[in-house]
Amino acid sequence: MKKLFLSSLILLSVNTLVFAQISNPDEVIAVFCDSFAEGVNRTSIVEDNTILDDYRIIDVATGDVFYNLMDDVAAVIEQISSGERFMVCFKAMDEELLVPHSFEFTKIPCDVCGGMLGGFDDIIYDDYSFAVSIMVGSRGGSDTRLTYQYIKETDEIALIQYEYEEFDRATGDVFNKISKDYMNGEQIRDGVKSTIDTNELETFTNCMVYDSRSDGPQLFVFGNSLPMYMKSNGEYEELLSVSFGETVTLLEPVNDDAWIVAEYGHMAGYMDADYLLPMPTPMQDRTGIELYMRNIPEISLIHELQDEHGFTYEKAWQHEYGLTYIERFFKMSDDYTVMEQHLKVDDISLFQGWLLARALLNELEREVPTIGENEIMDDNYYQLISVKKVDGGVEIFFPERAD
Repeated sequence: MKKLFLSSLILLSVNTLVFAQISNPDEVIAVFCDSFAEGVNRTSIVEDNTILDDYRIIDVATGDVFYNLMDDVAAVIEQISSGERFMVCFKAMDEELLVPHSFEFTKIPCDVCGGMLGGFDDIIYDDYSFAVSIMVGSRGGSDTRLTYQYIKETDEIALIQYEYEEFDRATGDVFNKISKDYMNGEQIRDGVKSTIDTNELETFTNCMVYDSRSDGPQLFVFGNSLPMYMKSNGEYEELLSVSFGETVTLLEPVNDDAWIVAEYGHMAGYMDADYLLPMPTPMQDRTGIELYMRNIPEISLIHELQDEHGFTYEKAWQHEYGLTYIERFFKMSDDYTVMEQHLKVDDISLFQGWLLARALLNELEREVPTIGENEIMDDNYYQLISVKKVDGGVEIFFPERAD
């Protein structure tokens, strides 16, 4: 575990909590990560007192910690034989299944380490973070509150706020009040504000046994930069942006398929379903239907149509991802034939067909045209785009300009 903010761990007075290191952190990680590699039932963590032989749950806090739209669990656990305590964050994989994500071994005092009236108080959840309260002493003592939050860029649980104060229980006096905000680099000590170093945050030790919570279909991002949103205090806030060509995992549809819940990396959030398609994005150093289809595995030749004179006027091949590549031939004279390339795509909308067509031309900045009921004819740029509704999907074609 990183220990970068040593000032927050220094003994401030005789009553201050001394953060004791648990004696066997590697053993604990191995036991929990190996035992729960396939997950553990939520009831075992949240409701049952004993989790494994020689371990018991002291307190839990539940809520969305990992921005996965699930109730994750932060728990304080005691090793019964030693009396030593530590924190574990469990990531929710579904409504019932949890897996261990990370551990903290230095902050929770053992069962007899808090003084006559002190020790671990509670762990609570509040809006994507959780906090641990600890009291030390008897008549004179100290209160410590540690707030943790998930850092999505590094996939770590980090200490973001440290609050401390000393007290005299008999007189009611409170002194040596300190508050440190590591995210914003601010400290308040007895009412005086100053700055603190925030180069790195002190973090939990990751377990790294968990994987995606879903085996759902992979969807490809066809927007330049598609936001993923979380819901905080009833409001939707942007969590991150996913770039063109990246993939997300579909978890569930929302609002009549206009929005979906998708997973990207270690997080889940709400995304605009219109910009997520089931087929890969085209390579941006190549343009056109034919070059795109060279990278899509072919399944079979569907048909080869000829007229009464033996002239082949259409060929069609079925490819993966619900794509059909079509070549249509027009005999203009005995020695001149014109070929058109069409792409039929199953189960997508006109707008999504236009997104694919735009990407095939490597024109990601091309603005959305007027969308008709059954067709899009985008003639705002040199290369025309035609997208028509057909049975089961849409058909894409790039007409030549008459002028």
